[in-house]
Amino acid sequence: MNSEELANWRGSLSPPESCPYLDGQIWENFVLDPGPDLTTEVHEHLLDSGFRRMGGMFFQPVCQGCRECRSMRLDTDHFKPSRSLRKARNRNLDLVMKVAPPEYTEEKRVLLAEYLETRHSGPMVADEEAVREFMFSGSKRAMEMDYYLDGELVAVGLIDQLPNIVSSLYFFYEPSLGRRSMGIASMMFEIEWAKSQRCQWYHPGFVVSGCPAMSYKTRFAPAELLNNDGEWEPLT
Repeated sequence: MNSEELANWRGSLSPPESCPYLDGQIWENFVLDPGPDLTTEVHEHLLDSGFRRMGGMFFQPVCQGCRECRSMRLDTDHFKPSRSLRKARNRNLDLVMKVAPPEYTEEKRVLLAEYLETRHSGPMVADEEAVREFMFSGSKRAMEMDYYLDGELVAVGLIDQLPNIVSSLYFFYEPSLGRRSMGIASMMFEIEWAKSQRCQWYHPGFVVSGCPAMSYKTRFAPAELLNNDGEWEPLT
């Protein structure tokens, strides 16, 4: 399977549901199931086209009357963190990070449930079946970044690692550690990991105008956003 065959795939629209980012909006996605033979070339092509992976599916928001979810990427060779970003990273240097293929555990499910209860207002659930399917399966290119504090698991980051791209899938953490700026710190660590793996591009997911919870990503520069014509343009 190559990128030319992508046009022959059949996708479907997901059922409308409340938007996890913007109050009063309806969220709809175009969903693709590439199957088990997905190549790294096509995987990267999907990411560069604005798709995100969750489990075995790739999705792209196609909400009627709204195009505020815009994919973001940054060049790891040209990224220059600001002083405040470096401070957020340094605030978490006492965490021990372990990188390995994803593995479901009940400890991670409980941590995710606590995170969703306090930090997330969307439709996500944390029962075992959903967590196994959407978080810890679906791609042989997935990796897991576990963060420990004094020997206790306090955060989990899930990424896809490709030849040219590291794509951040999801990050959750112990809610009591909110003052550590964990979201910013995790991006800093993931960018450093991408550079260490010689991946040029880091994809942190969507930037959503009007969603304060996602605005921290715009502090990372220089970066690019995917416009409605499918072209990458500088983040301003």
